[in-house]
Amino acid sequence: MDIGQFLILLCAFCASALLFYPTVGMLDAKCRSLWGLGEHASESAIQDLFIQGTTAREVIFYTLGGVIITFWVLAAFVGSGLLGLVGGIAACFLPRLIFAYLKEARLQKFEEQLPAALDQMVSSAKSGSNLMQAIEDVSSNLSAPVNQEFGLIVHNIRLGDELGSALTKARLRIARPGFDLLVAVLLVNKASGGDLPKALEVMSASFIEIWRLEQKLVTASAEARKAVKLIAAMPFLIYLMVALAQPEMVAPLTASIAGYSLLAFASILYMAALWWLRKMLRIVV
Repeated sequence: MDIGQFLILLCAFCASALLFYPTVGMLDAKCRSLWGLGEHASESAIQDLFIQGTTAREVIFYTLGGVIITFWVLAAFVGSGLLGLVGGIAACFLPRLIFAYLKEARLQKFEEQLPAALDQMVSSAKSGSNLMQAIEDVSSNLSAPVNQEFGLIVHNIRLGDELGSALTKARLRIARPGFDLLVAVLLVNKASGGDLPKALEVMSASFIEIWRLEQKLVTASAEARKAVKLIAAMPFLIYLMVALAQPEMVAPLTASIAGYSLLAFASILYMAALWWLRKMLRIVV
């Protein structure tokens, strides 16, 4: 290579670097932004669930590990890099689904404990305690998660929030009809006064009856829920059985655009059916 060719290659390399550097910078900024959003969302979910010993950074690292493992497992055993890529992208949303499931389970348990919290507040009010002291008694004497949520109300008040503001924040965070009604009663009592123990006793009895009715409906629909779980698992079981017994029958699904299109269409129909079944079996009292 003579000096002229070397200079031409050097100039071409410098020009490519100058063109590529802003792209790298934008990609780096975008990755940092996505990382920050994911870390913020994970931190918020961890705080809402009162999870101890786990940080948002660890959740992100576990998620990345799951994405890589999912990609290589699907690519190695199924033999399709595209399917592995789709599975890896789907694995990115797994922590969000887990957090949503844990939050829903936590809120259901909170609703079950709400009558006990009202009874504790009634006992405190009858013994001469004010509303703030009654909330503190709930946070001290009951178990999680209701004591954690009421303890957070107490914590916010000690940090300088007014009682009404702390209750409003809790109502927005919990977003359950029963707790919304409780907060409304407490705010009205704080503003205008009244017989708080009597109002709380009536609410406690109402919540207990609503919970009993919900449990009866859950029991009555138990068989349908089991059937939905079985139906949801059947496509994967059938695919696995056929793939193990006769791999040549499922090979076209991951070997052509038509196969991928068929898988995508079937997945959309599958998710729509599950959403419809879940909506039909949702219990609203």
